Amino acid sequence: MTTTPSTAPDILSPEFAADPYPAYRTMRADFPLIHHHTTGGYIISRYEDVARAFKDPVFTSHNYDWQIEPVHGRTILQMDGREHSVRRALVAPAFRGRTYGRSSCPSSSATPGTSSTPSGTRRKPIWWASTRPAFRST
Repeated sequence: MTTTPSTAPDILSPEFAADPYPAYRTMRADFPLIHHHTTGGYIISRYEDVARAFKDPVFTSHNYDWQIEPVHGRTILQMDGREHSVRRALVAPAFRGRTYGRSSCPSSSATPGTSSTPSGTRRKPIWWASTRPAFRST
């Protein structure tokens, strides 16, 4: 007879960070729905349940409206059905592989403190610029 663990794996633990796969197996077998108290969120661990949640209108992103809309206006996160599909089709090409290949992420040939751009020029990465004040005090 196998015993069921009494608590769900801790997704914020060093053990999980080092090797999450045993925890994933435990979650799928014994904890299909986990309320993670530290993050305040829920984890759905089984594929079939996740697929159902994506299709069921009771699970919605509309509960973020009060946070997102005052700052950004209406976003694609708040849209459903055809409205969402049309907007997604407009932005999806920007997230495809060819676009990522042209990104200005530092490459292995870049020297520390700089990164390569698509045009071959060198520039300082954002983290470098953000560690220095944008103004000079007198």
